[in-house]
Amino acid sequence: YRYHHLFAELLRDRLALRGPVVVSALHRRAAALLDAAGDADGAIAHLIAAGDETAAAARILAEAPSAALHGRAELIERWLDQLGPWAAERQVDATLASAWAAVGTFAPDAFAGAMARVTMIDPDAVDAPAVALVRAVRGAGGLDRALRDTEVAVDGLTEGTLPWALAVVNRGAARLHLGDVDAAIDDLAGVVDLLEAVPAFAAAAHGHLALLHLDQGDLDRARASGLAAARIVRDAHLDALVLSANPRAAAGLVAVVDGRRDEGRAHLDAASVLLERAGVAVGRFALIGDTVVARGWALLGEWAAARRHLALAEAAQAAEPASVQFRDQIAELRRTLADAAASGDRPPLTAAEQRLLPLLPTHLSLQQIADELCVSRNTVKTHSVAIYRKLGVSSRGEAVAEARRIGLIRSG
Repeated sequence: YRYHHLFAELLRDRLALRGPVVVSALHRRAAALLDAAGDADGAIAHLIAAGDETAAAARILAEAPSAALHGRAELIERWLDQLGPWAAERQVDATLASAWAAVGTFAPDAFAGAMARVTMIDPDAVDAPAVALVRAVRGAGGLDRALRDTEVAVDGLTEGTLPWALAVVNRGAARLHLGDVDAAIDDLAGVVDLLEAVPAFAAAAHGHLALLHLDQGDLDRARASGLAAARIVRDAHLDALVLSANPRAAAGLVAVVDGRRDEGRAHLDAASVLLERAGVAVGRFALIGDTVVARGWALLGEWAAARRHLALAEAAQAAEPASVQFRDQIAELRRTLADAAASGDRPPLTAAEQRLLPLLPTHLSLQQIADELCVSRNTVKTHSVAIYRKLGVSSRGEAVAEARRIGLIRSG
């Protein structure tokens, strides 16, 4: 039943005469109805109108991870403004919501301020699962701290929920940095289907899996994960979201290795722009992104771009010396780029040469390779000679060894 809108003011005045307790109860009932209907914004507005600061702060915090990781940090900030300027000074939940907003906007100073307020409000809350989760997602502290935070969050949050899945993904990312590849894959693959509500993190999980599979030499799985990451970014319209930089970087690197050079170049270009917006202040995020982008540009023979991102990766790695996975990749990139400089920055392989290169380690003859690629034997010979020249070698065996050394083909 609906009252005519002309009676709205009259009805509100009559309701007010019945006292604030009745008004507050009505707002709580409205909040519950809107919550059940999936209208979080309306529910929060009614909880605030009810004067229930504690319930409103808790509801804002429940929505904060999804909003922040969807690139809608301004929504959290609007709710907190409606709650009142002092709520974040006395409510841990409101302060944690402001920390999530800082995560979404890559604002390290605002995040540090929020964490300091949590300690002031309730010193015992510092090690609570909800606090550990936002700290882990932000990447605050070193890798050892990140791993401890994710363990606290995984153990303390309800299994199967979105916050729990976020904690597991971040544990997988920490394990990736520490070189614990099998455990990282188990974490990421185990929860990726739970992350549909936060496409940015679903894309990130697929991106991490793509890198792990690629470094294990499993190109088929790397391709599937890279394509999944790119598809999520596209379908969820995350192209302008900074958090999509690393999934785009991973998709780009895999595409280049897979011979889809134009597609890979497009992803690497997009990732480069987003990483520049993020800056090195985001620590491990930049370490992954800039290392992967540098690898991709090096494979494409874009030496200047590769050196630029290598320098950024080195700056990020200096703050994360425990990241053995990327420390080793950065060291290999240094050698590759030094060799390229010594040879006058040799030109990149063409698409046809990229298709031929993986067949050189086999025992196939030139004629058999030609049959495999549906080209003539002379074409294969011409491309082989071009590969030798670009790699600075004079034989097929030397070309294979050099290509493996610089990462153009995988060992094994």
